[in-house]
Amino acid sequence: MKPLFDRKMTFEERLNKLETIVSRLARKSKKTASAMITPYPISFCVSGDDVKGRLMKYLFPAKGIIKRGLVTLDRAPSSNAEVTIEVSGKKGGSAKSYMIERGSFSFEPNMEITTGDLLTVSIYPDKDDKFTEVCVALYWVPHVKETEVKQHLIDDIDKEAASILNDE
Repeated sequence: MKPLFDRKMTFEERLNKLETIVSRLARKSKKTASAMITPYPISFCVSGDDVKGRLMKYLFPAKGIIKRGLVTLDRAPSSNAEVTIEVSGKKGGSAKSYMIERGSFSFEPNMEITTGDLLTVSIYPDKDDKFTEVCVALYWVPHVKETEVKQHLIDDIDKEAASILNDE
């Protein structure tokens, strides 16, 4: 094994080399764990004698993407019912329509959202259909820079876990 110090090194050079080694070791020992805030569910139900037209509006506080959606009806439509998801804002907008044949329908709109965009969800049943309840759930994922990421040293997490276990 190679010696740590060259015999010709002065005390100051040896001290500087030790400080460098210790700082490198300290950096390597700081393992961290990151956790991100989970995506947000947007969910609502509308009940009535004849539910149709605009069901809800939602204002987005940050950029993100609507990944998934689910629509449930109190009963299956006799013919197709149309669900429209519209996003509008200062920079324009987009809309997607889905035809529902069953009492439950899932979809993946993958619609980009910017801060201040307005989401409108509507349902248009066939003229012979009347729904008494329509429920909609959407899964909105904020962009990473909009989320709060907290880093903790693994040692801190272990200490917290030990203190919780000791309290029990």
